[in-house]
Amino acid sequence: MELIDKKNIMNELGMLHKDIVSVIEQAQNVAYRSVNLILTKRNWLLGKRIISDNFNNEDRATYGKQVVKELSAMLSATYGESFSETNLYHFIDFARTFPDIFYIDRQKFHTLCGESAISNMPTQEALRREIEQQKTLFKLPHVNRLSH
Repeated sequence: MELIDKKNIMNELGMLHKDIVSVIEQAQNVAYRSVNLILTKRNWLLGKRIISDNFNNEDRATYGKQVVKELSAMLSATYGESFSETNLYHFIDFARTFPDIFYIDRQKFHTLCGESAISNMPTQEALRREIEQQKTLFKLPHVNRLSH
């Protein structure tokens, strides 16, 4: 009898572990995607802001280079090497290359990227469903208490 109970307990424990691992991995994947999107948008916004203030015409270009150098030193002192001059120029290039990336509509996206890309672009309804799924992500299925 004790062997059966121990086997039952191990089976329940295994299922609990599997459920918890699933929740952890799903949460990590959601977090990675969210952080990636936020950092991408942050970098684009920084590049856009630097351009709008400092690189509007040739007279400002030399000044803009000095601003990037000084801004990099200030940001790096506070936030680390992620804000090196090289990275700030990457942010600027990103914003110049994709000036409307966060304002683009489905039709323009279709024109730029083709049918296969638009078919993979989530609809508002798909995004709403994903948000709802994420809300329930941490709810574990009912697991019986393990008995001693």
